[in-house]
Amino acid sequence: MIMSPLRTSAILCLLSYALPIAAGPGAQVYACVSLRTPETHNFTVTFNPINGANKCMNAVGQPTTIDVYQIGVSCGEIGYVEGKASSSGGDLCATDESDWNLDYHTTGADSEKTGSIRAAWRKEWGANTNAINFRSWTPGAAACSSEALCTATDFYWSTGTTGPVYFMFQPQNQDTKLSDGAPLCVARTEL
Repeated sequence: MIMSPLRTSAILCLLSYALPIAAGPGAQVYACVSLRTPETHNFTVTFNPINGANKCMNAVGQPTTIDVYQIGVSCGEIGYVEGKASSSGGDLCATDESDWNLDYHTTGADSEKTGSIRAAWRKEWGANTNAINFRSWTPGAAACSSEALCTATDFYWSTGTTGPVYFMFQPQNQDTKLSDGAPLCVARTEL
């Protein structure tokens, strides 16, 4: 039996409604550094979410660079980041975690630093909650609901909203150039 192009189009249209693509947890993301003491010179921080280590993500944001001039928190916009909650193209993203990675490095600081966060983005099904859970991170890294420094390595926000989420790094808390590890206790931030 040969199908007409019109009939084929109608069937494909109906199938597109039968197989919905589920959006994953998404948020507007900012990357920040926090300094507790002044540096001798102003310096630059480059944040990079496009590092080849992301898995099951619909959107990962864009790299950004900021100039740091003073103590306190300085942030740059990464943009919209979204996990993938459905499978397509042979992936298993409907059941696998959405892994998102954010790297940073300083240029011109008193002591050059690099660091990273690897975090799982997921929906907590049945709870109307999205979650970001750190899997590995540079000491002092956190996910916060504002530019105010926090210590959370788990972050929660309502499904249907987009954060924002502020990923914090504290270069002055690092003894080494790059180290991943967990703090002694895990804090929780909710919006």
